[in-house]
Amino acid sequence: MAMDTRTGPIRVQQATSSLDTVTSVDIPPPELPHRACRRICPRSVFTVKRGLIDSEERIRAAMLVERGRSKRMSSIKQVQDLERQLAQTRKQLHELRSTAKQEMPGQSPLAHSQKHPFSPEATSRSRSKPLIKQDLSRVRSSLPKVAAGLFKPPYPYNAQTFHQRWSESNLPGLPPRHIADQILRHYLLSFHKTLPILHWPSFINQYEAAYQAESLLSVPRVWVALFFAVLGCGSLQRVRQDGQYYLEISRSLIESLDEDLSLDHARCALLRSILLVENNHKSAGWICLGTAVHMAQDIGLHREASGWPSVESETRRRVWWSIYTCDRLLSLELGRPPMIHDAECEIRLPSPVDDQQMPLSGSWTPPTVSAPSSPLLAVFSVVDAVTRVLRELRRPSLSMATLRSCDSMFGDCIAAFPAHHQIRINEYLHPHELAPLIYLQNARLMLHRHNLTPLCPPNERTAAIDRCCVVGQDTVQLLARCMQNPLVTSPISPTIPPAQDTWESCLKSAATTFLSTHLWRCTLLFSFRGDYDGALVCARASAAIGDARPANVACGRYMDFFLRRLVAKIQQGEGAYLESDEEMMVYVSGDLQGSIESAWAWQPPEDEIRISPATQSPFYKESEHHSKTVGSLTRCEGLIEWSGWEGILETLGRLAQERSQQVPQPPVHESRAARVQGDSGHLVSPNEAQNRQAISLNSSRISIANII
Repeated sequence: MAMDTRTGPIRVQQATSSLDTVTSVDIPPPELPHRACRRICPRSVFTVKRGLIDSEERIRAAMLVERGRSKRMSSIKQVQDLERQLAQTRKQLHELRSTAKQEMPGQSPLAHSQKHPFSPEATSRSRSKPLIKQDLSRVRSSLPKVAAGLFKPPYPYNAQTFHQRWSESNLPGLPPRHIADQILRHYLLSFHKTLPILHWPSFINQYEAAYQAESLLSVPRVWVALFFAVLGCGSLQRVRQDGQYYLEISRSLIESLDEDLSLDHARCALLRSILLVENNHKSAGWICLGTAVHMAQDIGLHREASGWPSVESETRRRVWWSIYTCDRLLSLELGRPPMIHDAECEIRLPSPVDDQQMPLSGSWTPPTVSAPSSPLLAVFSVVDAVTRVLRELRRPSLSMATLRSCDSMFGDCIAAFPAHHQIRINEYLHPHELAPLIYLQNARLMLHRHNLTPLCPPNERTAAIDRCCVVGQDTVQLLARCMQNPLVTSPISPTIPPAQDTWESCLKSAATTFLSTHLWRCTLLFSFRGDYDGALVCARASAAIGDARPANVACGRYMDFFLRRLVAKIQQGEGAYLESDEEMMVYVSGDLQGSIESAWAWQPPEDEIRISPATQSPFYKESEHHSKTVGSLTRCEGLIEWSGWEGILETLGRLAQERSQQVPQPPVHESRAARVQGDSGHLVSPNEAQNRQAISLNSSRISIANII
């Protein structure tokens, strides 16, 4: 503020609404009555100056207050926004937790047993029972009669003697003793090690008694049904194909809708399910497995019960966990939800001891420490991993963090296997020991193959194929150990000299549907990626299995068709762009197209006009057009004719030869991504995926006109 004490106007600098802006205001001087009074009084000047200073301070204070109020309003708005975001986050977290509780009502009962797998407290969550002081013996004797037709006592209090007299008309005959001995030997080696549902000494005692009597008149009907079901599964492992005949006998002896059930009923249903799956009737096997699950729950196998003899209690545990294992494996194979909920498993794991160490009668205390070489430990470890994989496959796609976590879990599973089952050793491995290893490799491949879905971006689909090929290389190493002629007497035929037991015959006798389909998936992925050497190893193993498994024939027919399409793409110069060709991606995905949750081949294009089912759509016309362009593919009785495994091996051999002549490549296992945690690392780096794409680009113009 400036002020002139002369007679001129007084100029005052006054603050405006902004603290940084100052305006000048002219205040006229006071009128003086005469010249002598023109000198202004100092008191008046001080009063005016003081008033202006007070006004300026008030304006500045008001602006500071307004500025602070704006800051506070802005801070309040920010706080409100943060509180709103926090509330939304809390709501989403609550929804995720609720969904997790619904989808995963409890941790896998096998997960509690990783540190001490076979301790009694590992999985048993038996409910406490009330203490009854009054004698209820009279109630127990009269209640079943009074409640007849309303309810029945729970098992084992309603246990009856399932002994029905035979008549000569419906009495099945015993098979020749030497054939039955051979079939039982194959069953013992192939099924009993991984699914020990029988107490073998007790079963053999009844078997010997039946053949000594040379008749089944004195044998319980349900045991005869179990006996023929065992013969049906055992006959699958040899050239003699009487499995269907034995299955029909077992099915005719007992009904699946019996009101009074026993342990043998559940075992019969489980063996029938296995037999149907091995005969490539997977849907029927799935339904029969559901019957076995319901029978087991009806007789209380899923809960730990007291009052049983020690051997009987151990057998009940083995039957239940065998059904649980089949439920998990078949659910993964078919892409269907499991039928057994983990929250309902209130029974501890069985003991990993041999049947010979379990007495036929009397008390028996299971050991507290598991045998390190027991196959049960490895099987249950794999089943726990399969349970985790089934939960993860419910997601539309899998993140890298999820894949790394599952790979670490797979590493722990491999560490639980016996020393001679580890992947990184080169000693001979008998094909009968492959089952749990193939279960694990198949679970790994199913997990990584899940990202082949079009919901994933192209780079993730490429990485999924690379990771599946890494799993395939581990499978190739296991097959290489089995593809050696045994140096000692074969356990499946101790009387045959080693020279007559080739690796082909051993692999054929030990083959299962799970092995056949896993080899087929590996061969598809190897061929798609251009790793024809790995595809040749898997195809040789499939050729050795031949028609011993009906599913293997179907796999060969599909593989032959896929190779024809692959060769046609390469001839047209499209071999470098297979990953962008959705048709080839559908073919390489294989049985992903057989599940409603994972299939995308049956979905018509978005721009396709919806028409009635009675009219043929362009989608099916296009499929028919593709079938015509295949060439020599024709249909015979609804099935595509194929050239057999010899033609597949010839095609893969020529592809491998052309590839080696055009582009020198290092060994496949050296080009894979570095392993982590021993055997458990299976993620492929992005750089390797780019290298693989470059190799495909360089070799896209291979001349293979003479392959077909």
